[in-house]
Amino acid sequence: MSRIVRRLPAALGGLLLLAATAGAQAPVNPDLSAIGDWRASSSGQPGRPCRGRLDLQFHELELAIGGPLNPYARADFKLSLNEEEGVDIEEAFLVLQRGLPWGLQLKAGKCLVDLGRSNVQHPHRWLWIERPLMFQDLFGEEGCKDTGAGLNSLLPLGSSALGLSLNLLDQGGLLTEEALDSPFAPAVVEKAFSGRVSLFKPLANRLNLDLGLSALRAQVNPVVLTESYEALPATPGDPLLEDFQPAKRFGTVAVADLKLKWKRDEYSGLSLVVEALQHRHTVQDLTATAHPDGAVTAVAVDRALTSHGLFAAAEGRFLKRWDSGLFYDYSQSATAADLQRHAVGAYAAFSMAEETLRFSLALRHNVESGAEPWDSATLQVLFSLGPHKPHEF
Repeated sequence: MSRIVRRLPAALGGLLLLAATAGAQAPVNPDLSAIGDWRASSSGQPGRPCRGRLDLQFHELELAIGGPLNPYARADFKLSLNEEEGVDIEEAFLVLQRGLPWGLQLKAGKCLVDLGRSNVQHPHRWLWIERPLMFQDLFGEEGCKDTGAGLNSLLPLGSSALGLSLNLLDQGGLLTEEALDSPFAPAVVEKAFSGRVSLFKPLANRLNLDLGLSALRAQVNPVVLTESYEALPATPGDPLLEDFQPAKRFGTVAVADLKLKWKRDEYSGLSLVVEALQHRHTVQDLTATAHPDGAVTAVAVDRALTSHGLFAAAEGRFLKRWDSGLFYDYSQSATAADLQRHAVGAYAAFSMAEETLRFSLALRHNVESGAEPWDSATLQVLFSLGPHKPHEF
């Protein structure tokens, strides 16, 4: 016993040294998380190869790595792995959280652009499962993401808070891969800009309102080619048109968003989310005419286009583990006003014990211009390891 007592101070000293060493190394060791997304779905969409059949797939594995670099900055990396596209860097950015004047923060790298509310969120955050159609039609299934840098700040206004951000982006996401690979591709792609203003305001006890207004200005696809005669060369890269230089065209995307949330208690309540989008841009219609003498003349005419989108979801949480809601999803084509897509649906989700394992079921009724309506259903199973949860309580 006396031997144990004599060795106790040395043992305590060793434990204190080990704790100090672990504390010194903690900021260097990042948080590691993995989120799996498995789905079982069925769709009656016309023309779908497996129409009406059950489709089982492991949709995505997301790896999240993040942590502080020092007391002033942190870094975050999010990788997506799936069978179709392999490994994709969804986000990789640095945030300088302290040290700048006026409470500013600097964010630089590749990230989802703060255009609206849902665009900055990863799909596992939504119980309705799919990204709103208006963002899919403009930017693709992954939404608007780009490489760039931005400043943001959060200013207190009494019990409210005002958020501001301004970003410089590489190209803004409105130029498609087809346009960049075409003979009419712009020689230089101009940088894009985006900004967002948001206001958080408590309205009453347990009732909060969050409003946002954001905008993006970026270069768009420059030319739409119209062939006039069969004699016209099939490709715009033909030498007869090689002197034609399309003018640069720019588009503006504006998004207004609203979130109204009432909490009955810590784990239950109601929320309403609404996002409205407007996209305005000009394209250049090129009409090339082949004349009998072999000459080709090209006439370019500017055409202004405006498209709209809307998404709304009303959701209720009860008994901590259960969520359910209704949604409406609408998008108008950016190239033809008469091409539209609608969807209405309902969803429900159940989390076992906590949000490390969640089951979600989403039902959609889809309507698309020129096609017969169809229904679809998706069962999603989300499971996560690590501190990064798919949907926090």
